[in-house]
Amino acid sequence: MDNTNGAVCFAAAVSSATGKGPNDFAAGYLMHVASSVWQPPANKASLQPNSSTLTGGKYAIVYTPSAATAFMYTEGYYATVQWYQPKYASSYA
Repeated sequence: MDNTNGAVCFAAAVSSATGKGPNDFAAGYLMHVASSVWQPPANKASLQPNSSTLTGGKYAIVYTPSAATAFMYTEGYYATVQWYQPKYASSYA
């Protein structure tokens, strides 16, 4: 990866609601992280999901689980996401 166009990352968030624990899944975010925000070999960057979240039917995004889930991280469960990503081109039809 040369990171010319940034990276696609998935972040799973735990719930911060009252009465929820650190093992409760709250939401998943599929994000485009611009190369100006994160550039390898750095191993971290600071960003807000609401500023870079990919949305819309054109990506055919499917999250699993699709809703908040109590105690999800206690038994080795995990969150996943699938999306459609066409090959990079300078323009699309």
